[in-house]
Amino acid sequence: MGEDSGIVLPIMAEVTPTQSKEEGHIIATGMLKNIAREAVQNVAALIKKSTGKDISGMDVHIQFVGTYEGVEGDSASISIATAVLSAIQVYRWTRVLR
Repeated sequence: MGEDSGIVLPIMAEVTPTQSKEEGHIIATGMLKNIAREAVQNVAALIKKSTGKDISGMDVHIQFVGTYEGVEGDSASISIATAVLSAIQVYRWTRVLR
């Protein structure tokens, strides 16, 4: 491993009913730097397009766990997308089962 290599970081995602009356938000935490923040926004756009569903009534929380030195880069995009799509499915199922 060279100095340009990364490490594996856990990513957690949760979907909740929106706190706002206007629209849902994408909330990413964990000391994200510019490129990583852009990756989150790109994934958010992809999810809105690929699901074909209105997710404006949801807040999507994405947390990069253990990012004490910050996260930079877009290599986690597929992991972010997988975590968020999974959280959306769980959210929808829990609402259906109620």
